[in-house]
Amino acid sequence: MKMRSLICMSLALAAGLSLAADPQTTAGPAEDPSAGYIIGVEDALRVVVWGEPELSVAVRVRPDGQITVPLVNDITVVGLTPMQVRELIMERLGTFIRDPNVTVIVDEINSFRVYFLGEVTLQGAINFSKPPRLLQGIAAA
Repeated sequence: MKMRSLICMSLALAAGLSLAADPQTTAGPAEDPSAGYIIGVEDALRVVVWGEPELSVAVRVRPDGQITVPLVNDITVVGLTPMQVRELIMERLGTFIRDPNVTVIVDEINSFRVYFLGEVTLQGAINFSKPPRLLQGIAAA
């Protein structure tokens, strides 16, 4: 039992050291704070159309990357920011409603889910609010 724990810790340290040795990995992707959050699969969104409560919906991004909005039907949202989704919905609703005012709210971030098994305190899925690094995930488990 103790030997397995020692091996797991050694692997975690080796993984951390190998990540630290690669400057591109430690730097991570270039993050532009002004770009906003990028929507992912399984995120929960709320689309609110002002003055049109029957068009306002709470939806979860499907595995195909789409959501369904009344009158608009299916829209691919994965890889877009909430502002881009808002503009897309406003454009499509514009054929039915004069000057639609749409708000897109990210209620839950579920696209950064990591699963852990084995000799960790917390087995199963752990949600993160941003892409975790390897050691952050191991520490959370």
